[in-house]
Amino acid sequence: MNRTARLVVFGLGVVTPAVLLGTAVFHLPTFGGTSHPYRDGTVAAALLRRAPNVVTSINFDQRGLDTFSGGVECGATGGRVARLVNGRRDGLSQAAAGRGMRMGTGRR
Repeated sequence: MNRTARLVVFGLGVVTPAVLLGTAVFHLPTFGGTSHPYRDGTVAAALLRRAPNVVTSINFDQRGLDTFSGGVECGATGGRVARLVNGRRDGLSQAAAGRGMRMGTGRR
């Protein structure tokens, strides 16, 4: 991959989350306001299901989201490590291959 393609991919990787985060923050309900969509939905669902403890139901939802995001993060990290380790099968990195050095040894 050439330098321009790397810069384009990097730019997309920086700009896309920034735009998504900015949009999400812009659409947050105002602090102390009366609009709370998650509260309204969870209280209505808890009353519909006759949940004995609404706070526990909300904590359960939050734990589920946290566990899911942790799993996604772990999977992405595992994929990156596998890609890093499985770079080349003959033990030479591309940079070291040009210098004739074995990866990790510093020897020729």
